[in-house]
Amino acid sequence: MSQHMILHRTGGEPPVLCPPNHSVVDLSKTKLHTESITDLSMLKIEIFDCLDYQPESLLTELCKKIGHGGQLKIRGVDIFESIKNILSTNMTPSEASKVVFNGKMRCHSVHELCESLERNNFKVTFSGISGVNYIIEATKR
Repeated sequence: MSQHMILHRTGGEPPVLCPPNHSVVDLSKTKLHTESITDLSMLKIEIFDCLDYQPESLLTELCKKIGHGGQLKIRGVDIFESIKNILSTNMTPSEASKVVFNGKMRCHSVHELCESLERNNFKVTFSGISGVNYIIEATKR
């Protein structure tokens, strides 16, 4: 297994140009079996737009797979920014519910995820919001 992994949920190509030494898993097409990845073996894991659709334990499981000094990068939609944007438009509650919750098992906020990473022995090196999207970068202590 590659020591660099990109997880995404697009139903198509990965969201970024993927270097040849990265393994890529489209979680809209297949399930990730974290037990097949040795603990502390990964140098970098990038998660694009899929945490909301996966079991709650996925982030904790992936944190275990990253070795000391390894990096984790997460991109997704922030629930609070989404709600702010919905409130500023004339959407009906039904329309808003489809936009925010359609197919998701849960929603996240950038603050909640940063706290979770800190509890899992990561140092958050960057967190930011652009529009409704967040990006978090963290390094394993």
